[in-house]
Amino acid sequence: MALMSESASGIQIRINLREDPIVLNGTPEESVGSVLCGVLVVTTTKRIKARSMCLLFQGTSRIRNAKEKCQSIVFFKYKWDFLEEVNPLHMLEADTVYEYPFELLLAGNLPVSVNVPNGEIKYQLKVVMERPSFLRNVIVTKPVQVERVSSILSEHIAYVACSGRWANSLRYDARVAKSHYQPGELLAFEMFVEINKAIFHLSEITLSIAQVVCYSNHSNYETKRLSHKSRKVPDYGSNEKLNYSMMIQIPTNAHPDCQTDTIELTHALMVKVKLIDKMRRKWWFYIDLPVIVNTPTQWELSASPPAYSTIPDTGSLTHPPPYEEKPV
Repeated sequence: MALMSESASGIQIRINLREDPIVLNGTPEESVGSVLCGVLVVTTTKRIKARSMCLLFQGTSRIRNAKEKCQSIVFFKYKWDFLEEVNPLHMLEADTVYEYPFELLLAGNLPVSVNVPNGEIKYQLKVVMERPSFLRNVIVTKPVQVERVSSILSEHIAYVACSGRWANSLRYDARVAKSHYQPGELLAFEMFVEINKAIFHLSEITLSIAQVVCYSNHSNYETKRLSHKSRKVPDYGSNEKLNYSMMIQIPTNAHPDCQTDTIELTHALMVKVKLIDKMRRKWWFYIDLPVIVNTPTQWELSASPPAYSTIPDTGSLTHPPPYEEKPV
């Protein structure tokens, strides 16, 4: 249970959520959505007068364009009025706890939460208790994280691989052990190389975890290197075969992959291979392997989806007696 509270003179307001983050199961086209559910708790230590109190749930997208101007759009809004404005004022008694449950069905095609340097999609709950004149209004805000689990993890555990040739002198097979990772997890990279000519030898292999962000109002994309690691390679000559492996960590602050109409974020393992020829000239070739970063919540739900109990056969159950109408 997550909560956010704000204290004023004689009053405290908390927002308690039943589930945080909110998880949408399936793609935007197939998801049935989820439920935002919780309780607004108002605790008083003295008598409090209030004009009104409402709870607002709002989704906002913000993108900075090429001219460094921010475009902000409210794409979702819902309001609960718990204390409507009336005359006389509402009176909350001292040393009392008031609870206001709330519930809202969220559509399955809502965009997920994302926060990158030039854009964000965020959700927020906001409570506003309007007080009488000359008394400060009480305002409480709580961010709400929305995540998506698109499919069962078992469908994505296969390794990611690619093969190729470079300058008709080198053949390679590169792979990572799996496609989905959590922040902080180690990624294992393997590469088989066969050098066909004696004029080249491998000198160095560099691994980088890259984050790629595309915006709906940009014609280009942003690439950011989150981490990198380099290793020297022994000198190999003609017809030599090399099996090489390295480990690199997914940064703990890596944002999970997401695809929305306004912001798309993906990750890749970028491999840079350095070669040196007999003239001591340096050459490079590059390999990109896509990887997917999931949050711990997404990983847990993908690996162990919720289990549903089957409905028992009602034919074997004892039914209650029928109702009888009796005269008053």
